[in-house]
Amino acid sequence: WTVTLYDAFSGGNASSTTSTGNYTKIGQRIFASFKVSNINTTGMTAGNRLTFSLPFQAGSNASIGLCGFDNLNINSGYTTVLSYAGATATRGYLDASGDALGLSNVLVSMLTSGTTDIEVYISYSV
Repeated sequence: WTVTLYDAFSGGNASSTTSTGNYTKIGQRIFASFKVSNINTTGMTAGNRLTFSLPFQAGSNASIGLCGFDNLNINSGYTTVLSYAGATATRGYLDASGDALGLSNVLVSMLTSGTTDIEVYISYSV
């Protein structure tokens, strides 16, 4: 599927940077992965949460996955970025996590336009 990055869960502004994602569907379970390099944030709203398209709408349960990143300016003390598919969502999102810290939304402003890369692995039910 063509992965598109957005600055909102529905509607919103899309990044001009897209990527081809890969997925496998086994019954009601989706195993998906993608990498987006040199993300262009032009036209996106800096203070909004970064979201990404999913190959299928998620089912009634939320799911969590992994995310690798380069040139992503997450808040001090945060060391890990997790990917999520929210219940009944058509877009996933990223949250930063750290030891003894709550989750923190990954915002468009945390990307360095033209240099940030993300790689996402997620599994969820439809």
